[in-house]
This record gives sequence, structure tokens and C-alpha cells, in this order.
Amino acid sequence: MNTVPAVERDRFRAELFDAAVREEIHAVVDDVLPLEQAAEAHQRMDDGTVFGRIVLTP
Repeated sequence: MNTVPAVERDRFRAELFDAAVREEIHAVVDDVLPLEQAAEAHQRMDDGTVFGRIVLTP
């Protein structure tokens, strides 16, 4: 990201947020875990076994 000019990066980011608001793109959720399993979630991310996001719930 450091090689992309800030103005171009910010414009692209704004376009992505606008697309999300229009529900044209969606986050991929790999798993939903209770907050107590946050350490496990971080380990899975470090191990590279996650495709998408892990959502932690209270």
C-alpha cells in the first residue's frame, strides 16, 4: 500500500465503501466465535487457515 499514492488509495477505499453500502460486495465470514476464544482466532489467522474474517461475539 505504501507504493500507491494516498489520493488514489483514498479514492479506491471510498469506492469500496460505497459499493458495500449499495450491498454490491460482502465480507466473507470464516467463523463466528465467542470473545473467550479470541486467542484461538488469532492463532488461526497467524497459521493462515482462515479464509475471510473471524467474527468475535460478546
